[in-house]
Amino acid sequence: MYGIDVVYTHGVTQRLAVAEGLEYANTFANYKGMETVEAVDRLLSGYTELHPFERAQLGSMAFSTAEEAISILPSLETKILLDHQALQGLLDELKDLRETDGNKAL
Repeated sequence: MYGIDVVYTHGVTQRLAVAEGLEYANTFANYKGMETVEAVDRLLSGYTELHPFERAQLGSMAFSTAEEAISILPSLETKILLDHQALQGLLDELKDLRETDGNKAL
């Protein structure tokens, strides 16, 4: 197993499992290509009325419908510039990016 050896001041050495974490991240990543990740970032950055946490969740949770997104992130309901139709359009664009990246949406 790959990892990093950490030696603590009291002399105990522990191997931190880096490979397992990397494998997990690669397995569950919605977007694998750097160009796609940058496109998602550009798309979500345009929604300045959203809190950075909301943008991060929209990019990573792979919501199918506006209703699903709002049920998990109720704060989306109060965003003036983001009605259900606009939110669904954003989710559809994110889905298209996932699919063109070769990582089919769930």
